[in-house]
Amino acid sequence: MRSLLADLVLESEAATALVFRLAQAFDRSASDPKEAAYARLFTPAIKFHVCKTAPSLIYEALECLGGNGYVEDLPMARLYREAPLNAIWEGAGNVMALDVLRATGRMRETAFGLVEELARVSGAAARPLSEAILSDLRSNEPESRARSLACDLARLAQLAALQQANPQLAEAYGATRAAAGERRMFGACDLGGCEQVLLDRVLAA
Repeated sequence: MRSLLADLVLESEAATALVFRLAQAFDRSASDPKEAAYARLFTPAIKFHVCKTAPSLIYEALECLGGNGYVEDLPMARLYREAPLNAIWEGAGNVMALDVLRATGRMRETAFGLVEELARVSGAAARPLSEAILSDLRSNEPESRARSLACDLARLAQLAALQQANPQLAEAYGATRAAAGERRMFGACDLGGCEQVLLDRVLAA
């Protein structure tokens, strides 16, 4: 249970750091072209990733509460039922993925530069993600890779945002989210001994 809760906290921390980074990009976009490009490219990728992650994260939180999470007396059942609506309000996953392609198509060199910069900020853990992203950007069939590209862009941006906000959590995120291939389910990841740090952040009085 501690591993599961800590893994859920890590995902929440990464999403929070990334959303604040995106807000910063919007604040600076009027005077900084690079920040404007960041906002344009990562807005649909972040919408895609957060909306797709929310139902599984909420489900695991609901399961932690057992029957109390399932019944309507507590808000978890409603949160789980309404979680898929995020992707409908913010644009279906395929639409967001295609919007990522639209952005990369209009500022191709800038997109490559942003990926390389985020990879440098994130360190060695980002290499599998950045290589997968660059491969997708060069693909001859970009639409077939659009969802993978959107997800990997968001994860790379999360890793970079966490690296600036909390390097210890970034290390755990990189080890569990940035490796090649499918990520394990929540609670099945090795968080490198930072479970207590994560639990203290969310359970602090």
